[in-house]
Amino acid sequence: MKYPLLLCALGAASLPAMAVSPAWDYVQATYVQAEIESPVGDFKPKGVIPYISKKITDDIFVAGSYSQIDDTWQGVDMDVIQGTAGVGYRYGLNQTTDVYGILSYEYADIEYASALGTVTTDDDGYGLTAGVRSMVMPNVELKGSVRYIDTTESTTSFNVGADYLITREFAVGLNYDMGDDVDVFGVNARYNF
Repeated sequence: MKYPLLLCALGAASLPAMAVSPAWDYVQATYVQAEIESPVGDFKPKGVIPYISKKITDDIFVAGSYSQIDDTWQGVDMDVIQGTAGVGYRYGLNQTTDVYGILSYEYADIEYASALGTVTTDDDGYGLTAGVRSMVMPNVELKGSVRYIDTTESTTSFNVGADYLITREFAVGLNYDMGDDVDVFGVNARYNF
């Protein structure tokens, strides 16, 4: 009686790790360094961007972020405030890979301040995102997306990133976003709930 139980336990221990799917319920904080080409010069604002994602069904989720980053260049202060709120749909290609799309409301407020005065522009519109997230290993996630934002002007950006899950709840990662006039490098910490 002891030997069959022992054999079952050894057999279970030798099975490959169970497939892990990407988490969609999480909060994340990303420290970003951006490079922005603007009419008054090239700025490199930095700051922290909080982001949240929450499933409301197995396939539908809501997501949003708010950021305020700033920089000073040749006596001109630049403050960038951005907000996004959207609803998305995820589709599991297999146990480890999801493709998804997001329709979002987008808001941006950019302020330039100098000794000559202050100029503020604010705009809102919509965004469309299409992407893929894949757990290439039980503790490593790779992701990529393309994002289109339509406000007064339209922009398209491409994002790639990787996250390392320290535990099932905590992950750290890197991401890079390349847009028409903006490139952003980020380091993030994520909590899956």
